[in-house]
Amino acid sequence: MNKWQWGLLGTLFVVIVGSTLQHRELYAKGYFLHLAVFAAYTVTACMLLREEGEKTTIGRLMVVLGLIIFSVTSLELGFEIYRRKPFDEPGLVTLLSICQLLTVSILAMKVFCLRKGDNPFAGIKAQYVIWFIIGMGFLYLAFDEKMLFHEGIDRTGHKILHMSLDSISSRADDVLVGIYGIVALFVLNLYKKEIKLFRKSLRYFHFGFGMLFASVICDVTASNIDFFSWVFENQETAHAVFYYTNLVEEIFKLMGESFFLTALYKCLLLLRSGEIAGFEPAPADPEPIS
Repeated sequence: MNKWQWGLLGTLFVVIVGSTLQHRELYAKGYFLHLAVFAAYTVTACMLLREEGEKTTIGRLMVVLGLIIFSVTSLELGFEIYRRKPFDEPGLVTLLSICQLLTVSILAMKVFCLRKGDNPFAGIKAQYVIWFIIGMGFLYLAFDEKMLFHEGIDRTGHKILHMSLDSISSRADDVLVGIYGIVALFVLNLYKKEIKLFRKSLRYFHFGFGMLFASVICDVTASNIDFFSWVFENQETAHAVFYYTNLVEEIFKLMGESFFLTALYKCLLLLRSGEIAGFEPAPADPEPIS
């Protein structure tokens, strides 16, 4: 194993074991079967960073990630591993989300190092710096998923503006996640020359953003049951749609993260194949002849 694999392994081990110990009474409902699923995820993620031997294909990776998402959601629903409602913090879905976000972050940093090579850091104007920004962005999202920063920002905003929590203002933290996505698209556009080099990975980025905004739409509409009570006269129907929209929102989120993970892995494959080379600085101006 190389240093990248050890780094990812150590990170995932701390997150998975730490979360299991912290919420052991909750996870015990599922007889700690989640450890087998997360062990499979950890092995899969670490294999993406190996530098020698047979490489994991994109198709195989997407199938494995799909099975892991299915297994985690089935465990959480089947054994009712939640406190208030399915897929709520700090359940297994949240834990998988954190692991995927951290994996994407490390893959992005690996791509950044390969593109930069041994050249001195050329500053934020260098096109390859986008991979460092992506890595830091997903690292922040992983911490946000664990610490709920966006909800804290929402509550702080209510206090500063002396606003009462109502059906509209309660959706502010959900909209903030969508703003994250819009900012990400704006930043990617600033470095579009670099992104276009990896055009074979763009379809996975597109699917990732599609799933992200679909999850935001579901999250905003399902933040409060009032919207569904307005749409459906039958309150039983309203409650049922409200319940399943919340479930779909979390599944969209996991799928979006898996597409971003696949996109970054595809970028890594393109670099390893030699199809895209490392960053080559512009040649220095010739010295004037005296």
